Amino acid sequence: MKGNGNHHASEIAEQVANNNSTPIVVCKFSGWGSLVTIIPLLDALKNRFPKSDIILLTHNKNEELTKILPQVTKTILFSKTDIANFLRSPLSFWKKIRMLRMVKPGIFIDLQIHTHQSLSMLLSLSSGAPIRVGLKSTPNRARDRFLTHSIYFNRHQPLATVFRQVGNLLGLGPLTQSPRIPMIFSSKEQERVLDKFDLPDPRRRLLMINPNASSLSHERRWPKTHFITVLESFFRKFPETNVLLTGSLGEYKYNQPIFEFFSASGRSIRNVAGQLTLQETSALLKKASLFLTNDSGPLHLALALGTPTVAMFGPTHPDLVLYRPDPPKCIFLYEPIYCSPCLHHTPTPPCAGDNKCIQAISPDSVFIAMESLLTGQRKYPGPQEWRFNPARYSPQNESHVPGLIQDSLVRIKIH
Repeated sequence: MKGNGNHHASEIAEQVANNNSTPIVVCKFSGWGSLVTIIPLLDALKNRFPKSDIILLTHNKNEELTKILPQVTKTILFSKTDIANFLRSPLSFWKKIRMLRMVKPGIFIDLQIHTHQSLSMLLSLSSGAPIRVGLKSTPNRARDRFLTHSIYFNRHQPLATVFRQVGNLLGLGPLTQSPRIPMIFSSKEQERVLDKFDLPDPRRRLLMINPNASSLSHERRWPKTHFITVLESFFRKFPETNVLLTGSLGEYKYNQPIFEFFSASGRSIRNVAGQLTLQETSALLKKASLFLTNDSGPLHLALALGTPTVAMFGPTHPDLVLYRPDPPKCIFLYEPIYCSPCLHHTPTPPCAGDNKCIQAISPDSVFIAMESLLTGQRKYPGPQEWRFNPARYSPQNESHVPGLIQDSLVRIKIH
């Protein structure tokens, strides 16, 4: 039964449509940056199946974000230990399985791509869901057995495009092109957060900087010396600016040399890594005149909030982050060299940490991009600015499901 991908997709959509109240489980264990990227899919699921409960399986570090997602009915949280040692901690693991089976899902959507696939596969099968959809990029017979429908993960396509393939398979219709964060911030809330840091004048322009990237790939970090150089130029041109260096608690020490370089000269700069909740970070991003960042979770949040953003890429390719063919409020900088992108393409970076790709982005290019967004006078395209090709990623070319792996359908009989 090789068949046609469209034909099988319509059968699945019809089967799901006949049970509009079936619970739907979505599995995504990555950080909250990745969780932001699946919001359009969650929106589409809730719009298509308003009577269905949507249960999200995710890392407990995402708990704060999950609480503000209106699409999610229930969350089952997994700790780092649960994820890393699920076979060595059978009691904890089986408690999670029991919670999952009590839901009695009709659909299990496995969105794990690069990590924790063994855990997500076991959860998908243990859920008892008759429809188990997941992504597949390499030959994996175990994954074939655990999923009823495998969609080919094309690592050369943006994640938004990949998730739209899942939506097409389930008959969800068009997905929105960018996530919407359901947060409302009053000016009083923003002022309250700023007051925590004893800034000389909270009414000044606010520049937020994230010099960090998750431990998944520290090679995504632009050098600290580059941040210092560009900030020197920035303070000369825009001296009346408050600067906040963001990050997690574990990244506070990494930020400190940048902070100390400028605080000694009396500049208005604070190292706030580890001192902000997700809600507070979002409130400040909404207020910020500009956000400067590496490819990281806060980048996804800033883009979803519409914050003017300058982002640097090296081990990852800017085309693959979010579907934004010509973003008016953000500039992505990228210097393509032979071994870029490498993240998720090879087990270890070819440079062994000497990330020439992102080091090659000059402070001059970054400053020109920052100045362009602040003044509204775009030097377009600026040095090392990456230009998107809208035609390549047009949603109009994604209305079918060419990624549905036909061999996986041989074993499946859809009623």
